[in-house]
Amino acid sequence: MLHALAHRRLLGPVIATGGLVVLCGASPAPEGNETTAGVGLGTYEYRSGGCGGARRRYSVTEPIAQVQVRHRTDGDAIIAGEANLAVGLLGESREDPNEVNFEDDLLDADETFWTGMAAVRFGHEWKLVGFELGPGVAYHHRLEGWKPVPSGGLWFGKPRIIYAWADMFRGPFGGALEFSALAGIGHKSRFVAVQVGSNTFAHVATLDVRVSPGARLGLLAGYGESWEDQSAPDLRGMVRLTIDYRAFSRPESP
Repeated sequence: MLHALAHRRLLGPVIATGGLVVLCGASPAPEGNETTAGVGLGTYEYRSGGCGGARRRYSVTEPIAQVQVRHRTDGDAIIAGEANLAVGLLGESREDPNEVNFEDDLLDADETFWTGMAAVRFGHEWKLVGFELGPGVAYHHRLEGWKPVPSGGLWFGKPRIIYAWADMFRGPFGGALEFSALAGIGHKSRFVAVQVGSNTFAHVATLDVRVSPGARLGLLAGYGESWEDQSAPDLRGMVRLTIDYRAFSRPESP
């Protein structure tokens, strides 16, 4: 009950966005198979305490990993699957022991918070619009265990110029819940792909650059605040590699 009340400000918009569609937004898929693998590190603030009372603040350091596979058929149907895992390590309490009851809600430093998600999505792509939607399952300590979640994304526009996108529970999914639903704009050309997005609680930016035919190396940066009086922002940084197998396996035209 405490966690549900404390996060009403955050979870409401997440659920609302999920009703519409659903740090890696929905984007056009290349023909054939595409695999993206990423690893990174994040930090976020965790709190414990009674309703209406003083809460302890902890900083959680969280390594995170993600893999996503997408296949676009010759008929432009999309089949996608992904899985990600984050392992958060709880830091020391930030409160002065003289200001809170030392016995209430004191957690052990180095306690581990596991977070993970797996999803399968189906969709279709046209010249100016595309979508993916399917079932997923997520594990998070604030959600009190495993929960079914909708996973999906939508984009529309002209990718080589600009397009709009929105997604929810479409990885990377970690301990900072405010990154779970985002919307923004993007650009995708032969050599570079850029996205920026936000949901007012979190802001993300990604940059993927072609390093060889069929291979792109990318960076993701995220900044968020799920609490109104948060003392330090939630941060996330990741590096990822995307392989477009059809382009990777065929020689370029002169």
